[in-house]
Amino acid sequence: MQTKIFVACFLGAFIGAFVALQINPVLWWIGMLAGALVGYVSYEFEVLIRAISRSFIATFKWRPNKSFWRAYFSTGFGVMGLFHSIFAFLLLYILIASEPSPSMKLPTSQELLQIFWAIVVSHVCLIFMGGSFAMDTLGKNSEGIYSAGASYGKTNPVTIIFWYLPRGTWFVIKRLPKILGVVFELCIFVIVSGSHAVVAGFKLVHSDIRLLCACDAAIGTIIGSFSGNAMIGGITGGILGVLDYELVSKRLLRIEA
Repeated sequence: MQTKIFVACFLGAFIGAFVALQINPVLWWIGMLAGALVGYVSYEFEVLIRAISRSFIATFKWRPNKSFWRAYFSTGFGVMGLFHSIFAFLLLYILIASEPSPSMKLPTSQELLQIFWAIVVSHVCLIFMGGSFAMDTLGKNSEGIYSAGASYGKTNPVTIIFWYLPRGTWFVIKRLPKILGVVFELCIFVIVSGSHAVVAGFKLVHSDIRLLCACDAAIGTIIGSFSGNAMIGGITGGILGVLDYELVSKRLLRIEA
């Protein structure tokens, strides 16, 4: 167990520190994230590979039906509508807040073609990514039929600006006292139960060895980044991982993997 933790934390901290040292010093946190990710996946890597393999086998054995494709593309176009709505609000803000520059030039035909293909590719990605994400969360109902709650007709800029936005604003105005009361009660609840939640969350984090490896790999990455030596970061991360497991998790919190 200690060897696996040391190797995972060492690899995460070494790779994270190496990445942090290769980029702008201001972006050192990217190396920290990379180190935490490597530390997380490196612990019992073979278990992760087997899980991915089983997931792929289950995916390719499955065959979608008509209700799935209908819900999939409906939701995908709904995500695209949300993107259009956000873009419309940003464009409106730019038109109101910015002043036209006299040196602004019209794009050339080649630039227009590049913009066109960028729009096409981004929209295709939005549709498929939005549909895939939503179908993972929606699933099937009790009758085995897929259903999607979003569509382009509900999420396009015209519908949101002229229908949902006025209705939502009036809804909030009417219920503002109740909303403020709920927010106040929620703040009191968070303050009163904060200490208990911190302790419980700390125990949950340290009960998961993968998260322990990610945390100590991130710390080793920071040390390696600021010391200027990735090897120092890797060794520090590995030692911290073992000490964290042996002293904090096992002896202080009495948690076994």
